[in-house]
Amino acid sequence: MLLAGILPKNSDEQYELTFWESIKNSNYAGDYEAYLKQYPNGRFAALARARSRAPARERSCRKEPAA
Repeated sequence: MLLAGILPKNSDEQYELTFWESIKNSNYAGDYEAYLKQYPNGRFAALARARSRAPARERSCRKEPAA
């Protein structure tokens, strides 16, 4: 069951949000570039631009294993 207000009512906004959710943790600049190509003025465009320019090691959220 979906609760009202969780997803945007506009289907275009739903597609954008779904796209972003699928790449938001990516370490590949190409994923963010694809988002920007589809949504150049999207709600996550500024973040996507920053992540597409950041070196992969900065985008990585992986932690070193504890010794």
